Amino acid sequence: MKGWLLLVLASAVAAAQQQEQLDQMRKMVESDYYALPYAFDLGTLREAAKKEALDNNDVQKQLDASRLTINLSDMRIGLVSEILDKKWSDQTTVPEKNELVLVVDGNFKA
Repeated sequence: MKGWLLLVLASAVAAAQQQEQLDQMRKMVESDYYALPYAFDLGTLREAAKKEALDNNDVQKQLDASRLTINLSDMRIGLVSEILDKKWSDQTTVPEKNELVLVVDGNFKA
């Protein structure tokens, strides 16, 4: 009975550690995506700063026009092998024909 109890406890600890690692990965991905709009704003401000005369209203209009909004929902972290047989359109919101799309490609290593 003692051996079985230790096995159950070890299993529970391993599951908790794996969940904690997945939660940390999700938070990292979220923070990276939420940082993108600030990068766009900085690019707009840098371009505005190159002009000789800065007009606050002009800069604000440029910021508003180039504003990037990111909405993450129902985000899940896991192995690629778990979703290989699923269609992309079942995994994400498919953009409309007139929407701008930002494609981010890369690798994540833990």
